[in-house]
Amino acid sequence: MLMTCAHCGREFSATNLNRKYCCNSCNVLASYARNGRPAERAEARKRFAADAKKLGAARLAEAKKQIATEAKKLATVRKKAITTKDLLLT
Repeated sequence: MLMTCAHCGREFSATNLNRKYCCNSCNVLASYARNGRPAERAEARKRFAADAKKLGAARLAEAKKQIATEAKKLATVRKKAITTKDLLLT
């Protein structure tokens, strides 16, 4: 049975009615057209991971700043509490 390749449009003799492509290379190229090449997908994953890492580092830095600010506030409160306690004891 003659069929038309879904990728290149060339007619081919199909041994199976389920075939869509004339050869394996058209099948692979059609897959790349649908999904992108594996190397491009891997590069995109690396970029995403790097961006996520940067975002995580930024969030970590922000959390450290908040912790440092809270620690300073607590130190100030403790210092005031200690001096007040000393004044009451004397």
